[in-house]
Amino acid sequence: MPRSINNTSYRGSSTVAKFCYTIIIAFVCYAVVFIVKNTLENHNAESMESYEFSNYIKKYKKTYNSSEYFRRQKIFERASKDIERLNQMENISIDVDIYGYTKYTDWTSYEFEKNMLLQNTTPISLCKKETREPKPLNQRLLENLPQVVDWRSKGIIGPIVDQKMCRGCWAITVTGATETMVAVDLQKNGTFQHLNLLSIQELIDCSKVNDGCRGGKPSTAVNYLINNKIPIVSQLEYPLKLVDEPCKLHGHPSGVLIKQYKELCNNDEEVMLRHLADVGPLIAAVNAKLWQHYSGGVIRQGCLGNEGYLNHVILIVGYNLTAPVPYYIIKNSWGVDYGDHGYVKVAIGGNVCGIADEVSYIIV
Repeated sequence: MPRSINNTSYRGSSTVAKFCYTIIIAFVCYAVVFIVKNTLENHNAESMESYEFSNYIKKYKKTYNSSEYFRRQKIFERASKDIERLNQMENISIDVDIYGYTKYTDWTSYEFEKNMLLQNTTPISLCKKETREPKPLNQRLLENLPQVVDWRSKGIIGPIVDQKMCRGCWAITVTGATETMVAVDLQKNGTFQHLNLLSIQELIDCSKVNDGCRGGKPSTAVNYLINNKIPIVSQLEYPLKLVDEPCKLHGHPSGVLIKQYKELCNNDEEVMLRHLADVGPLIAAVNAKLWQHYSGGVIRQGCLGNEGYLNHVILIVGYNLTAPVPYYIIKNSWGVDYGDHGYVKVAIGGNVCGIADEVSYIIV
């Protein structure tokens, strides 16, 4: 009997051992599969990011040395996550991304702000900042407006300019607004033939109260021209260089004299829309910090909630009230390979990106 009991114990122990062995093998196999699977997923993700970066540098014709390549790739990968977050922030209900890869995606946010945006934190205009809550648009007033206004359709908006590494958005916008208002007057009296492009470089070089390619303000630039009776000459006469150079105006140059410069501070947006419909384009300061990754569509939220920090000057050339999200048509100065062929759409209502805080227009 003892031997029989021992055999039974042995067989029981053997069964338990086999069971434990099976469990261990299964666990090890699962762990191996898990590790391999995650390794492959990480490898695939890295391969996808490398593939996207490779396509990106081809599209935008980027060139780096070997060490710079990997640094820019890391910046690009971080930016990809920022872009995903920005699109989520916009709460897009349709299958359209507002943010995506741009020619600035391989830049850090610091590089973008330093090279593309105005650095001075004082107001861009003479407006005094007011703290105010966004209010809904007056629908009755909107119904009495043309539903779509686009001054480009009249052939009086100049081509998109690429400011490159010159922070001359203020000069680009002032000349753009001025040449358009000259064309508006010529169209009214039936003598308009073609748009006469004016010299951006003149303002960069000769506006002594501004700082050239290091930045400036439309208000001080235009008031300097008015007070000193200085005309803006044609671009043919004073070509664009996008670098700071000594002023080349001499004697009594012939050009366009600006008569008045009017500012609309802390606006109701219905006032802006009425001006755009009845008079012409508007100069506006905006917070463009997150425009680094703008690729198209209507911006509704993308200003970090800090509309009061205005760092870029643009020209509003129209609006569209019939779109699912009504928007302003903004002429930017970062080239035709940026945004919507050089343009940006910003939602009407809510003072998005501070667009209604510092607005102005020119009378010629």
